[in-house]
Amino acid sequence: MLATTPVRDDECLTPPIRRYLRWLLVALAAMVTGIGFMVAGFLASAGVFALKGDLVAILVLPTLFGTYGLAKAVVLRSYAG
Repeated sequence: MLATTPVRDDECLTPPIRRYLRWLLVALAAMVTGIGFMVAGFLASAGVFALKGDLVAILVLPTLFGTYGLAKAVVLRSYAG
């Protein structure tokens, strides 16, 4: 059996680039989540569809985490080249 060590997905990057990308990814995730929920709020206030406030509040954090993971996958794929 081959013994393999787990490799982190950003191991090929230098620490300053890794730190920069982490902040960039947090900013991108916050921007996408914020704009998405703002657009949803505008559409709800215009009467296009109905939103419950408690549902929206519950979905903010998972959406933020999901967009962070998606942005990380896309950005690291472009850097791994």
